[in-house]
Amino acid sequence: MSRATALGDAIVADINVKDKFSLAFVAKRQYAPIVDKKELKNLIVTVLVPSYERSTQARLDNSDNINVSILVHKHIPHEENDKVDALTDFVEELADYFRDQNYGGAMWDETSMAVTHDIEDMVERQVFAASIHFVYRITWRKT
Repeated sequence: MSRATALGDAIVADINVKDKFSLAFVAKRQYAPIVDKKELKNLIVTVLVPSYERSTQARLDNSDNINVSILVHKHIPHEENDKVDALTDFVEELADYFRDQNYGGAMWDETSMAVTHDIEDMVERQVFAASIHFVYRITWRKT
């Protein structure tokens, strides 16, 4: 199993612990953010590991910077627009959780977050969407 895949699986296992966060969800690791519209009645949390960069530090020492994205989606009917605040708080809660969170040899390096309130998407599809992006660094020795 690749280091990137193992990291994605470890993150999913970690955040799927019941009652760890303010809102209930079941995270899934996927290769693309494909969400069935019928599932959007539930809070959807998707973990993507879209890419990584490898660099050589010395002849035998290497470093992988692994990009991880966590996507949050939820159908919000117009009459329940007040629930957007709770979803925004949840996304911030997830982002804060991952600060300084390490998985095995993968060390947290940086976080960026985009809570998207696409007016057209909210009006037409009635979908809340947010994304959090992390970089984890794994340093390893070539044998």
